[in-house]
Amino acid sequence: VKGLSITATDSIHLVTEERPSCHLPHIHGNPEDSANPGSGDTPPLCDSPKECELEITTVTQPVYDNSGEVDIWRAHFSVPWIDTGYLPITANELKTKIKSRQAVWEAAGVQNVSYVETDGFPKDGGSGDRCGEINQAAIDWALSKLPEKTRERYEQYGQKLTVGADIGTCAAGPCWIWDPLRFNKDNDANVVNVQSVGFPSENKNSYPCGEGKLLPCSAGFHYCKLLSPARALEWMYVDGLKNMLGTNKDDAEGTVAVESKAEEMKCWEHGFENGGLVWIETGASCKTSVDCVNMCDCDARCSTSKPQ
Repeated sequence: VKGLSITATDSIHLVTEERPSCHLPHIHGNPEDSANPGSGDTPPLCDSPKECELEITTVTQPVYDNSGEVDIWRAHFSVPWIDTGYLPITANELKTKIKSRQAVWEAAGVQNVSYVETDGFPKDGGSGDRCGEINQAAIDWALSKLPEKTRERYEQYGQKLTVGADIGTCAAGPCWIWDPLRFNKDNDANVVNVQSVGFPSENKNSYPCGEGKLLPCSAGFHYCKLLSPARALEWMYVDGLKNMLGTNKDDAEGTVAVESKAEEMKCWEHGFENGGLVWIETGASCKTSVDCVNMCDCDARCSTSKPQ
């Protein structure tokens, strides 16, 4: 909405947690703390969006590929005291609670806002996938951060991240909490379709709401399971390359063999040259520095170029 300015503060904690921070998103500024501005009996905070400033809090819970405090996955499949790269280190989803577009527009003084149009799913007459739009922004951001060669590698070999239509869940908060972000892989097409689970609610409840008005009214929300921008970036660097360039692939399965001598890993060991200690290529191929230690000296390195 033209002219509207929003200051948003995200509270990162469990989406079920109520203290010390409320587990619901909220638009601040109404004398009634638990009110939803502009929702009927509650007046908007601005007469119009022009020069309107809103203060909004949201809630986000990052979810990781582990089992909470005891990372049994890494302990079982990997070495527990180092990062072997078996599992992603970034969040696999962001459980995010934000205010609905309808609620924000009504708080800014926009009249006759249609909930179906602003926040409904397209199959129900909505004008767009609100969660999917955010996921696309995360992918675009990640692409913009890639160095040139990394982006070229991802675009040539990487399993592309695409965004699918938002999907709903049962009409209860716990259903959304445990309904995960979808990663629908098509290895043959070399793409992954990301689908968010959305849970919007119409901005129609009037205040006061909740026992003792401790909580905002349970209306005017748009919950989303979101793709972490950091996860999208990690995918482009690492996991998105495994479908074509994974170590379990061979040439018959379509893996592109790296034949360039410049990219071949070679052993390097210390030697004296012109009175100084320098790195000298031994000519032996390797995969890790351990291979070179076995063949060379204890300080050997495995690298595509001379170590620094």
